[in-house]
Amino acid sequence: MKNYQRIIVVLGVRRSGTSAVTKGLETMGVSIVEQAHSPFNSFNEKGYWEDLEIHDFNMQLIGALEPLENRWRSILPLSEKEVDFLCEKGFLKQGADLLLSKLSVLSQPLGLKDPRFSILLPFWKRVFKTYNLAVSFVISLRDPLSTIGSMKAFGTACEPINAHHTKFLWAWISFFGGCIESTAGAERIIVDYNELLTQPAFQIKRMASTFNLEVQEDLLKKYSTDFIDPSLCHFKKNEFSKGALTHDQELALEIYEQLLLAAQDQISLSQPQPFLEKWKASLSAVEPLLMMTEKNEQTILLLQAALLVYRGEIDRLTKK
Repeated sequence: MKNYQRIIVVLGVRRSGTSAVTKGLETMGVSIVEQAHSPFNSFNEKGYWEDLEIHDFNMQLIGALEPLENRWRSILPLSEKEVDFLCEKGFLKQGADLLLSKLSVLSQPLGLKDPRFSILLPFWKRVFKTYNLAVSFVISLRDPLSTIGSMKAFGTACEPINAHHTKFLWAWISFFGGCIESTAGAERIIVDYNELLTQPAFQIKRMASTFNLEVQEDLLKKYSTDFIDPSLCHFKKNEFSKGALTHDQELALEIYEQLLLAAQDQISLSQPQPFLEKWKASLSAVEPLLMMTEKNEQTILLLQAALLVYRGEIDRLTKK
């Protein structure tokens, strides 16, 4: 397999260290985007490192799916029915053409990151398989409470106002459970965000070894000293209240503890597989509620958009 035919996809929920992991791929000769949409803000001073074309295409996929069930997909991964729908609408070839156009001008592997990959991975797997594209995965892990704390404080235009803590927790469970299931059998590695901040060189070399790539020591030194900054971790790990764990808290902790063992090379990533059926059963039990949450989010987002239009119209009339 030639390096320029390879794609390395970084997976993970928002605020789980995916930007830092993606930038780290550059130290081993992987091509990543130099500038993305909204590259800097107080919660991501070092940039997002997302390909704008991939980001926009993923948003098109989500938008195309909205009429199916009138919901905003932010928790649950795509079903096979939804993947079939997108393929029938011509998105399979569009996605492949987008990737192939990027690969055609490269002499090195292509690194891609977008938080929506975790939800849209069933579609992208169909693209990779249909067009025989070689793909590897990095799963960026961060403990659930730190991730959720950062999510709630950071917020995004795609999150309704006052989104509930429980919703974020189930999103975390769905994302990481889905990533482990969807990447089974592929070349993959899991990297813990906190360990990347404290041991950047070691974690980069772990990734390079997994992908059979050579680390460029000058770039690694620059990355470790100039890019990585532990103070940028605005939310530190906390523990759930002892003796008062809810089902979703217990499940999130179990998933995190298993994946952390894999990130520390104490177990292989295939060993959490027996837990997968339990995780899937738990998600399946609450899936109707999660789908209802996504539908409510769609309604809220539409109302927010209408309110902005209304306020703009009022401002226009009052200025006359």
